[in-house]
Order: sequence, then C-alpha cells, then structure tokens
Amino acid sequence: MKKGYLRFFAVSLVFLCVAIVFYTQGGVSLGKFLLFFVCGAASGAHLIQGIVSWRKAK
Repeated sequence: MKKGYLRFFAVSLVFLCVAIVFYTQGGVSLGKFLLFFVCGAASGAHLIQGIVSWRKAK
C-alpha cells in the first residue's frame, strides 16, 4: 500500500474539523471541552502516525 499515509492525514483532518465545530468562545461546558480536547489529541496522534508512515514510504 504505497499511499497508506493518506488515511492518517484524512482521519486527522476529520478530528480537527470536529474539534473546530464544537469549539465555542463563551460558555464552554465540560462535555464540549472534553470533546474538543479528545478530538485535538486524536488529530495530533493521527497526524504523527501519518508523518511516520509518509517517511517510511519514501
């Protein structure tokens, strides 16, 4: 699978979009904050996996 790293970048982008959609400036409830935090962490983890996979594919 030559371009397997694209899957990690796509999932990272999805998690980042979910985090942006659920982020509000004022009145952040605990549930929204946890969703924002977990989506940000998942986005970062998938981004790192994509970069590692991309470097191995070179």
